[in-house]
Amino acid sequence: VLFGIIVISFLYKCILTNYHQITNKRRKENKDEDEEETSGGRCMFVLEMLYATTVNWQFLYNVANFVLAICGCVIHPFFFTFRSKKLQTILGTITGPATSILLALILYIVMEYVFAVLGYVIFPEDYPDYTCTTLARCFLFTIDQSHKNDGGVGAGLLAAYEQHDDTQDVSYDFVRVIHDFMFTVIMILIIIQLLSGLIIDKFKSLRSEAEGREEDLMSSCIICSESTEIIERRTKESFVTHSETIHNVWIYLMFIRYLARKSKLDFNGIENYVHENFAEENLCWLPYSL
Repeated sequence: VLFGIIVISFLYKCILTNYHQITNKRRKENKDEDEEETSGGRCMFVLEMLYATTVNWQFLYNVANFVLAICGCVIHPFFFTFRSKKLQTILGTITGPATSILLALILYIVMEYVFAVLGYVIFPEDYPDYTCTTLARCFLFTIDQSHKNDGGVGAGLLAAYEQHDDTQDVSYDFVRVIHDFMFTVIMILIIIQLLSGLIIDKFKSLRSEAEGREEDLMSSCIICSESTEIIERRTKESFVTHSETIHNVWIYLMFIRYLARKSKLDFNGIENYVHENFAEENLCWLPYSL
C-alpha cells in the first residue's frame, strides 16, 4: 500500500512537471492562446503530456516495481525476487558481456552445423533411424544430443567400434573416433567453458565493483573525497558526524532538486553557477577538501 502511494505521488509529480515543461515550451514557441482553447489544441496538449510521461524511464521503472509488488502480494511471493540485489547481480553477469556471449553462441551454432555436415556426408548410417536423412534433420539431432549424453553427440550414435564374435577382435572406425574426440574437445571443453568463463569473469568484476563502492562509502566522504583518517584528524569529529552534518549528501541532492524546480530567472550568482556546472556534468562546484 505504501509503495502504491509512492508510485501515485510520483505519477502526480511527473505529470505536473511535464505540464509545466510543455506549457513553457508552447509559450516559447508563441502558440496562439485561441488555438490552445480549441478541442484540437487541448487534445494535442494531452497527447504531448501522455507521451512525455510514458517515455520517462523513472516512471516506467516505478510502475514496473508497483506491478511486481502487487503480483507478489496477490499471486505469489516469487515476484518479490525481482527486487533482489543478488538477482540483479546475476542478471548483470549475463547482460553485461551480452555481445561476447552472443558471439560465442554464434560460434557454437556454426560449429554444431559443421559437425552435422561431417556426420551427414561421412557416416549418416551411424545415426538412429530417420534422424539423418536430410542435413536439417542431422543438424537438429546434433544440437539435441550434444549435451544430453556425457560423450556429446557421439554417445547418441552407433558405437564407433565393431566387435567380432568369431575372432574376439574389435575394429574401430577411426574417422568416428576422431569426430567424437574433436566434438568433445571443441564443443564441450572449449566453447562451453568459454561461455562459463565470460559469465564468471563478469560476476567477479561486479562483485569487485560492489565491494569497492562499499569500501569507498565507509572510508571516504562522497562530497569532499577526504579519507576517514584525514577528516577525524583535522576536524576532531567522527566520520559519521562529518557525513551527516557537514557534507550530508542528501542536502546536496535536495539543493539540486530545489534548483530544478526553481525558475532560472530567479537564480542568484551561486545558484546559477551550480546549475550550469551540474548541467554540464562538471563537479567543480563541490568542495574538494575540508
